[in-house]
Amino acid sequence: MSNDVQLASELTSPALQGEILAPSNILSSERFELTDRYAVAISRATLLPKHLQGDSPEEAYSNCFLVVNQALTWGVDPLAVAQATSVVHGKLCYEGKLVQAVLNMNGIRLHTRYEGERGNDTYKIYLSDQSFNEDGSTEGRVVEGSVKDWATFGSSKGDNASRMNAAWKNDPYSMLHYRGHRQWARLHEPGLIMGVYTPDEMERESDEHRSRKAKDITKSHENNSLLSPEERKSGKQNSSNQSPAQAQSRPTSQEGGTSEDGGNAPHSSSSDTPISMSRGTFELYAQNLGKLRTEDNLNKGDKKFSAELKGKPNLTDVALFKSVYTANANRIAGKLNAKDCETHIAELIGEAFK
Repeated sequence: MSNDVQLASELTSPALQGEILAPSNILSSERFELTDRYAVAISRATLLPKHLQGDSPEEAYSNCFLVVNQALTWGVDPLAVAQATSVVHGKLCYEGKLVQAVLNMNGIRLHTRYEGERGNDTYKIYLSDQSFNEDGSTEGRVVEGSVKDWATFGSSKGDNASRMNAAWKNDPYSMLHYRGHRQWARLHEPGLIMGVYTPDEMERESDEHRSRKAKDITKSHENNSLLSPEERKSGKQNSSNQSPAQAQSRPTSQEGGTSEDGGNAPHSSSSDTPISMSRGTFELYAQNLGKLRTEDNLNKGDKKFSAELKGKPNLTDVALFKSVYTANANRIAGKLNAKDCETHIAELIGEAFK
């Protein structure tokens, strides 16, 4: 019997469906072994979606392991799940039709009712796990949403900032349908799709959308959340309350400063004191911290950089160092993904050296 037939037989066996896929046995050795075997087999496929291939066989295996594990949790064919994935802003996403399939496989078939005209942003959908009456009422669990509520748009930069993405503009019926199923599941059956994201969710949380809400915390003492209430009120930073990368460098005010490594000459920062360190120094600091994955290593990396730092940073340098450190701390804490962290730091440094 071939390996493929053996794997298919094992996946559909009553033992697997009744025990290995049960939540209480999610970390069982049998489940891990099956996931491992599927991941190895799938990762070797030449038709594997490019975003799962990675840069090496090891990366391809690891990516496939994630997909296979999710497929087995749902009880869906791993190959089918792999083909219904994509990567949006560094996050693995699963298509909306897959979320609907998972609901259907769990005995949940949603009834839909549309309201309004296509082409209008008030075009709306209602979804319920019970049928709708003629007057639109239902006794089931409901979610509702319109194109205006859910549609995604282009980048905040350029002329397409207010331009609706093509899929929403050309096929609002289907987009509302699949988005509605995901929204309903997220609200009423979160256990079925916990930790799973769809592409439209990540588009709404893209770098462009985040940047619209981003605030430069180095612009004023009053809005700098990294300072104490007393410091924000007085407009002065307590030099004894050193920031990251400053543990062994007492800040002193300087007039302008020079670039020690050939970086861009600094312009005036948001505070009264111009930045004195070079742009290259902050970028190197960000790169070093960006490689670290634990809070302990983050602190060690910060101290090492501080010990090797040339020159004496002033108050404005300190604020920017703090911003870079805090962004990486949020990344490690899971509050910010790696791509968003990198983008946010680049914006902070870019703003400081305008």
